[in-house]
Amino acid sequence: MTGSGTPGTFTATAKTCGRGCHWDGDYVSEDGRQRRDNVRLTGDTVRVEHVGDRVRAWDTGARREVYADRYVGTAFLLVFFLVLSVVALAAWIFGMARRLRRLLPARPPSSD
Repeated sequence: MTGSGTPGTFTATAKTCGRGCHWDGDYVSEDGRQRRDNVRLTGDTVRVEHVGDRVRAWDTGARREVYADRYVGTAFLLVFFLVLSVVALAAWIFGMARRLRRLLPARPPSSD
């Protein structure tokens, strides 16, 4: 989820638990033109605790889901840690190359 879609409000109506728990409820777009009943709120950092809680959500056209606004923050963290990992790997490779250069004997100057 990258913040695309129609912004609106999700109102929790029921919490369903099986292998995991999720919130079902109703979605209304900000302009009031779209209403979707009995949809699931998706997102890793959902801040719904009780029936009746309202959170900002995005309708992306998924059949039975709307996405919590905070879901964007999760994507940002994933990208941040991916970039951090690439930088750490590059630093490690650079450090190993420097060590190898110090360990290998120097070439004698050419006698041309």
